[in-house]
Amino acid sequence: MKYYKIKLKELVNRFLLIAFMILFFYPVSKCQEKKFYYDVLHNGSRIGQILLIETIKNNQKFYTLKSEVKTRYIFSYQSYSVENAAFENGIMMHSFFYQKQNGKETINEVWANGNYFKLISDGNIDSEYSTPVRFNTLQLYTNSPGKSVKVYSTHYQKFLNFVKVSESRYRLELPDNKFNNFNYKNGICSSVDIERSFFTIHFILKKTEE
Repeated sequence: MKYYKIKLKELVNRFLLIAFMILFFYPVSKCQEKKFYYDVLHNGSRIGQILLIETIKNNQKFYTLKSEVKTRYIFSYQSYSVENAAFENGIMMHSFFYQKQNGKETINEVWANGNYFKLISDGNIDSEYSTPVRFNTLQLYTNSPGKSVKVYSTHYQKFLNFVKVSESRYRLELPDNKFNNFNYKNGICSSVDIERSFFTIHFILKKTEE
């Protein structure tokens, strides 16, 4: 437990450093920050929470998502994750994903390098993309894209299809033929439906703060 707390502290410090570098080494102007709070529900019971923060300054955008889920359904399940993505002039410059799920840790990272994006898994360069990233999955919570698009998932380390199903509903197609449904109201994600063979989980927007 002591090691876990120390590692989380190091990750938080890393996020703060990246945010500082991106948002403050530019001409001084006021940052715009918006927070989105979601409850995670299973069978009507609250089993977790999600906080997404969007920060905008000049031509930079910075997104941070923190989630924590604890439940017992047939077996005990615990998950803590932190994710961020930084954009400049509409292009993703960096993203980071950390998750500890039932004791198993996953760390993925992406850095822009000229026209290429290096994918780093547990400290090792995994592969490179030559296609700029214009949409990241974190952005799906703050604004509806208005059309079907390709979005990059730092978690899965690949581009995913985000398909418009109706005026206010989209389907995020995940690997292994799984998918999540995003529902929008006034352009903001109001809920996410995660339907699997043995369970269904909902992310419900609780409130927003500016």
